Amino acid sequence: MSGALGADANAGVEPVGPDHGFDMVRLTGWLQDNVEGFQGPVQLFKFKGGQSNPTFKLVAASGDYVLRRKPLGQLAKGAHAVDREARVLTALHA
Repeated sequence: MSGALGADANAGVEPVGPDHGFDMVRLTGWLQDNVEGFQGPVQLFKFKGGQSNPTFKLVAASGDYVLRRKPLGQLAKGAHAVDREARVLTALHA
């Protein structure tokens, strides 16, 4: 186990390739419609490490955002419940 976080292979972000299935025009439109104060353009990066639910860093003119989503492909029922995570975080926000 590494002593310094900066030396950890799971630290930081990496470019997002086409294999992650993002439609950036659609994503940007959704952000404009649903995130108060959002202003594009947006760049997308994947946080290194963590394999269960991919987590992405969105860098936009209005600030930085975090996006978590289910992995692509066939999933077991009840697995990767990012919708449940969103409900919990929303409830805790207040």
